[in-house]
Amino acid sequence: MLAGKKVIFLLTVVIGLFVFSFAIVSSQVVKPILIGATVSLEGKYRMPSHMVEMAYRLWEKEVNSNGGLLGRPVKLILKNDRSSPEFTRKLYEELINKDQVDLVLAPYGSPLTMIASEVSEKHRKLMIACSASSEKLWQRGFQYLIGMYATADRYFIGFLDLIARYGLNSVAIIFEDSTFTKDAANGALKWAHRFHLNVVLAASYKSRDSFFSSIIENLKKIHPDALLLSVYPNDAYRFLKEMELKSFNVKALCITIAPVFPDFCRKVGNMCEGIFAPAQWVPNERIPFPGSKAFISNFKKFAGITPTYHAASCYSACKILEEAIQKTKTLDQDVLLRYVLGLNTVSIIGRFRVSHLGRQMGHNPVTIQWQSGKQEIVYPISLQTALPRFRSVNSD
Repeated sequence: MLAGKKVIFLLTVVIGLFVFSFAIVSSQVVKPILIGATVSLEGKYRMPSHMVEMAYRLWEKEVNSNGGLLGRPVKLILKNDRSSPEFTRKLYEELINKDQVDLVLAPYGSPLTMIASEVSEKHRKLMIACSASSEKLWQRGFQYLIGMYATADRYFIGFLDLIARYGLNSVAIIFEDSTFTKDAANGALKWAHRFHLNVVLAASYKSRDSFFSSIIENLKKIHPDALLLSVYPNDAYRFLKEMELKSFNVKALCITIAPVFPDFCRKVGNMCEGIFAPAQWVPNERIPFPGSKAFISNFKKFAGITPTYHAASCYSACKILEEAIQKTKTLDQDVLLRYVLGLNTVSIIGRFRVSHLGRQMGHNPVTIQWQSGKQEIVYPISLQTALPRFRSVNSD
């Protein structure tokens, strides 16, 4: 009987020690740093947002393999905003209030960043707008928003400079009536006048139903030397298809976003040759910025695709945030904000220097052109991998 009591006592002690030890180990488990953002898994922004998502995931993997931040692992919480401003607002409120993330990252594009930054500003959360360039973002006086891109009004400078240098005289500008696309088009209009180009048409659209067909018929009558399309990828592909169906072309065609993707030529076939595009960065070893070559290689291995500037910029934003945290040794939003505002450095996409309101002042875009199935840098001159080519177009 006594022996049985001793066994019970010993078992009780062992169990107690086990529970106590488990409690100690549990208390020593390091809580991860939670970082929240939305990505567009569907809708009009799906293609570029996939690049953003892969860049975020690559950075998460790399930073955790190097020990995390402040001795803590990093955990991303990414939610599908469906390319919808309404969902974006709801999800950022959820990330901050319900998930209680320590930091936020930006969604893809100016329209969604406009909404997400309203939420982050209200909660005094630093947000680096890594894939948004609308001038309107910086006209609201927000304190916690930082830009990575050259603003949209500067997107077409390189292309317009080139066509003016090569003697093209007239240009037409077609744009979607959306935040970024409208700002890029308005900037193009301003710079076209500065380069003494004749703007023969500037037309916007909200609904593309029958618009593309009718506008191309109008363009065939006007015969501009050059055409600018400030549109998102889905509309770019539809417009090019309509151009092909109607046998319409111009000496120089420049399109936002879609042509920077590596599969652009596969999607548009013969229409690809000679198309220009503005880019914040290109995956070319000619680009001299530190870390750019390693990023291209690492991204290809991780995502299985060649990165666009959307990926490079968002990865750069994460690295800037990482540096700010490591240098200041805190997650305090105001301290991090002051650090980032004071930076004058070079990221993998180029110069990073912002105004006191967070507007990017140091970075400049480049202009690429598809030549013989390959992206070539044609502007600025100092980075050229090929001279620009212009089509020979017969007038009706």
